[in-house]
Amino acid sequence: MRTVFAAAVVVMCALMGAAGSRTSAQSQSTPAGITLGEKLTIYFDRAHSGFLCTVADVRGGFLRCKDEAEVTGFGRRSTEHWYNLQKIDQIDRPARQE
Repeated sequence: MRTVFAAAVVVMCALMGAAGSRTSAQSQSTPAGITLGEKLTIYFDRAHSGFLCTVADVRGGFLRCKDEAEVTGFGRRSTEHWYNLQKIDQIDRPARQE
């Protein structure tokens, strides 16, 4: 009887460990409904001014903004800059103008 109980406890612990080790839902979908081409103002510190960003790509909790060469189509493509969405303090979306 003790071996059956011990085996059941081991199986329950294994199932709980497997359930807790899954990837979080935050990293599975596009965070905050951010879409490609959307214009945002990003702040890393609310006390300082933010910068404008046209979303070029979103991957696994990281955001890449289009650079000027990519927006205007002139010049070589510069180094890509990716921003960690967990480090961003605030994201502002402009009001929709229809």
